[in-house]
Amino acid sequence: MTVTVQRQDLNGGTANPQVLKPEYYDPDLPCYHHPSLISLLPILNEVEDCYTGITTWFKGGRIIDGYKASCYLPQAEKEPDTAYLNRLKRSRWVNFFRRTIDGFSGLLTDFELSSDNPKSTQDNLEDVDMQGASLRAFLSTADEIALRDGFCGILVEYPKRPEITSAADELAYPLRPYFCLIERRDIVNWSVVNNRLESLVVRRCTTEPEGRYSTKEVEQFWVMSPGYYQVFEVREVDQENRVVILVDEVELRSPNGEVFSEIPIVFYPINTINPFTSLPPLHDLALDNIAHYQEWSDYREVRYKCNLPVPVREGMISEPPAPLTIGPNTVVDLPMGGKFYFAEPTGVAIASTRQAIIDLEAEMLRRSLSFFGNNLNMTATEVELRSAQTKSGLFQMAADKESAVQSLFRLWTNWTGEENIGGISVNRSILKAPLSPQAVQVFANLVVGGLLDHQTFWEILNEGGVLPESATVQDLVKRSVPEGEDRDAGTRGHGDAETERF
Repeated sequence: MTVTVQRQDLNGGTANPQVLKPEYYDPDLPCYHHPSLISLLPILNEVEDCYTGITTWFKGGRIIDGYKASCYLPQAEKEPDTAYLNRLKRSRWVNFFRRTIDGFSGLLTDFELSSDNPKSTQDNLEDVDMQGASLRAFLSTADEIALRDGFCGILVEYPKRPEITSAADELAYPLRPYFCLIERRDIVNWSVVNNRLESLVVRRCTTEPEGRYSTKEVEQFWVMSPGYYQVFEVREVDQENRVVILVDEVELRSPNGEVFSEIPIVFYPINTINPFTSLPPLHDLALDNIAHYQEWSDYREVRYKCNLPVPVREGMISEPPAPLTIGPNTVVDLPMGGKFYFAEPTGVAIASTRQAIIDLEAEMLRRSLSFFGNNLNMTATEVELRSAQTKSGLFQMAADKESAVQSLFRLWTNWTGEENIGGISVNRSILKAPLSPQAVQVFANLVVGGLLDHQTFWEILNEGGVLPESATVQDLVKRSVPEGEDRDAGTRGHGDAETERF
């Protein structure tokens, strides 16, 4: 039994530090959590909290999770609860982390379907999860979760066949595959033997009635192996005893009756059978975002306190101190030699704290947005290196996405029996950074010097994202070669032009 000390929050409630249930550590129960997942859960919780933002722990002027509030903005030693609550109200969370993930995932949403996709996938592109999500919307959500957590799981499921006694029943129950997105933290256990996924346990939640008008969430654990899975619920009898209930068991067969030889899941977009120890790719950015939140809180607090000068009366001694009223219609009586003035903090820390915030913001933008052309006073070499790294990562993600979707469609056709698999092709042109003005000038000088023909020049600019979408290379070639000259020469190489001149 795991025992934890829970922190009392400032609104009278008890914060939950997200300690795992005791049964998650019991290897004899289907809800057992793999040690690798348990060791990564703090990081997964951290990136999820950063993606959601401050409303995870503070909302509507109230602390809704005291444990998380104390993690991300610690209460100072001997800081009164009311002062801490007011500091939380004055603090601001600027979500650089989420903006970066949404920006990167948006670059991957432009894709085209292959012409040889199966008919069943073509027919259901606007509802691939049986909840109304189109393929593009579903994959966009999967991209965001994968960038946040490192990967997610996508199950290719098939509805359990009901008893069909008429054509009307068949129309009422459209039986076809569908996708189900599984977050990384819900893939709780696994076994990989000889580079083959032998078993997988997935946590999924359902609801059941509670009382007359309410429902409650119930955990189910799908214990999956190639061609077969069982669904269990683990119910608590008392603090020491649990009961395991078998809810369902299903054999996975293709239309011709063959048992599936694999578990119908893709680890998206990594598309490998063993991605479980990989770290979230943007965790460092999440840590910078937390540091920015704390620095911004310190900066706001220093400014707040420095803008509140304290009145001082020298020579006035009374027990208890006499109340002081300050205003245009009041006077302050002082003894001979006494003084009255305001003691104002110097605010020396304000400038250094402000500079620390600026430096953090620059670092976060360097980490995440160099691809989008924001050089932030970086040297040309640094911009080039960072842009190359970002583009390389995005190109790899595009390739991984194409491979993962092809695997999803292959699992889909296992259910339908169709021969074609198909896939998607991500538009990589949007992943390329546009040519810099300096690079454009270099190529223009080559044209002027006769070392580069006009058509190649315009093709380079078109590939470099400099030209508007409405412009065509051929039109630009015609416009760039003066009237009366051989315009076809503009499409020939430098050697051909030299031959004509001599």
